[in-house]
Amino acid sequence: MSCDAGMLLPSCYLGHQILAMERERDFDVILCVTDRSIIPEPLLDIGIRYLEVEPGMVFEDLPNSELITPAAYLRLVVIDLLKDDYHRLLYVDGDIVLRRPGLGELLAAPMEHAVYAAPDAADFRADKTYEHYTGPLGLKPEFFYRNSGVLLVDSKAAAETKVMQRVLDYAQANHEKLVHHDQSALNGALKDDLGLLSLRWNFQVIEPLMEWVDRIDPVLLHFVGRQKPWRAPEGSIRHVYRRGYDTFFIDHGVSLPAPPARISKSSKSARLARIPGKIWRYLTNPAKALRAKKQWQDETGFEQFEINETRLQAILDAKQAL
Repeated sequence: MSCDAGMLLPSCYLGHQILAMERERDFDVILCVTDRSIIPEPLLDIGIRYLEVEPGMVFEDLPNSELITPAAYLRLVVIDLLKDDYHRLLYVDGDIVLRRPGLGELLAAPMEHAVYAAPDAADFRADKTYEHYTGPLGLKPEFFYRNSGVLLVDSKAAAETKVMQRVLDYAQANHEKLVHHDQSALNGALKDDLGLLSLRWNFQVIEPLMEWVDRIDPVLLHFVGRQKPWRAPEGSIRHVYRRGYDTFFIDHGVSLPAPPARISKSSKSARLARIPGKIWRYLTNPAKALRAKKQWQDETGFEQFEINETRLQAILDAKQAL
């Protein structure tokens, strides 16, 4: 895991979950931060290994947003930092919960690729929204567009093939293609060199997919989108998971900071003007860019869509998936 201050407490909760549920584990739980001083004292001795990385490794010049901050790119450098300490690495986002034990099984799985990731929910939307993701990257229609929230890495193979450096180089050279930031860079740089994880290792919690939970039986639940379970209102599909967060925060005497204020449209425009890649998208096709922005930032729009069941079935049937 890696995060900034905004995702620190949820990430600590995930680490605590893993330590509590994976009782026969033979792996460490590591949380990478740019400033160790942001960690509340009650959370320093809960079994998580905290790794402080240099602030300069946060890529302020790369495309980011209110939801996906520059710290998202940390996962790419952290994997390189830990390559000599561990032969396998499993990166997980801080907005994930462990539904059941099983991470040891994944870490022990045979790997043919240096990096594996699971398909993104955009890939099996019936409205072909995935073209908004894949189009700038030049990906083939049969390619399963991956979500970067869970990454399984063979450290030796990744070092030998300089996988993470390739992703960073791609990001630095292709700002205009990073529609979805580090995730775009991962897909665009690696393409067919990116191994496929089953959705059970990164099940994205969105309403249309919930009827598939029993069949997929996920280990990790990923709360993509703006509404996170630690702030979920009663009645939402995420609210059932809020109690775990609340209990953890109370037991350790910590509390979440107030949610950041939504940025006004004028402020958003100012931020966009500072990011060359986003300028390019707005200038070349402003109407399409605005539609895409609204569609993916509006939570209701994110929740409500039809699944392309043929595409989803192809993902579930993929024999090469771990």
